[in-house]
Amino acid sequence: MRLANAILGSFYGLMSFFWGVVWLNNVYLSWCKRIWRLEGEAASQTIGLFPRLDLFAIDHSTVATFVPFFGFTWLSWVSYKLFQRTKSNTTMPLKKEFPFFQGYNEWMVSLGLMGTVWGLIMIGYLPNLDNLKLTGLIGALRTALFSTLVALFWVYIIVLRIIRPGMLSLAKKMLKKPEAPFSVSSLQTSVETFAQNIEQLNSVLVASTKTIDDFRKKMTVKKWEEIENALSTIVETLREIKASGDEQRDRLNEVTPLLDELLATTRKNSACVEKISGSHAKLINEIKAIKEGLRKRDAVVERDRRRWTRIVDAVRKASEE
Repeated sequence: MRLANAILGSFYGLMSFFWGVVWLNNVYLSWCKRIWRLEGEAASQTIGLFPRLDLFAIDHSTVATFVPFFGFTWLSWVSYKLFQRTKSNTTMPLKKEFPFFQGYNEWMVSLGLMGTVWGLIMIGYLPNLDNLKLTGLIGALRTALFSTLVALFWVYIIVLRIIRPGMLSLAKKMLKKPEAPFSVSSLQTSVETFAQNIEQLNSVLVASTKTIDDFRKKMTVKKWEEIENALSTIVETLREIKASGDEQRDRLNEVTPLLDELLATTRKNSACVEKISGSHAKLINEIKAIKEGLRKRDAVVERDRRRWTRIVDAVRKASEE
């Protein structure tokens, strides 16, 4: 990547030098024609500092030659900065305007438009303006519009489509930090770190084993027997509660036929039906509520009995082991 950047930087430098000479030659020709007010054959016979480069001097405002000169000069400086950053192993921000500065495109296009306006203004200062022919006016307009054409072509074709993508790709590759090479020292460091982690894990396991041993020593046979007796008492109490609930359920079952007989008797006595029906319905609802409450309690008792039975069985298995 450094070699590619060096070659590209050398190319930018040569182009900057070339367009710098072209721009100076264009400035000299424009200065001569404006100072001496040359036109016609005299203007066409004017020779610049470098006659072979006179064909590039088509813009009297010199913007058409200044735009590429400034652009290649800036690119040469950016290539040099990239080389310095890669040599010192440092990075640089790659903004969206890279490799130029913010507003560069707008500045170049505006400069081209200003060159065109300047060329149009200079037409009014031509000598013998009264004898100016249409062909001469069209020629002057043609040279005035060249500055805008060159600026647009440079910005939207050369910079945005060719230079910027290529320079961004090259800069990303050059500024990318290489991966650390494999070395024995790095492997030794990794092994030492792994050994330290193993030692820490071993110490944790030793502490856990010691805690379990202490718990086993404290839990004597007598304590296990006390826990078993307490759980047995809880189970017996739950069984007594269940038996009491069964007795109450049997009593309710005995009362229900009597209530049915009472209902039949009240139906026979039509005069007392209205008075007794309300009381009977209320009594039935209360009985149903009692049944529902007993059913829920039986379910709770059965669930607790099963849970405590599992606990007792687990404790017994643990004590036997």
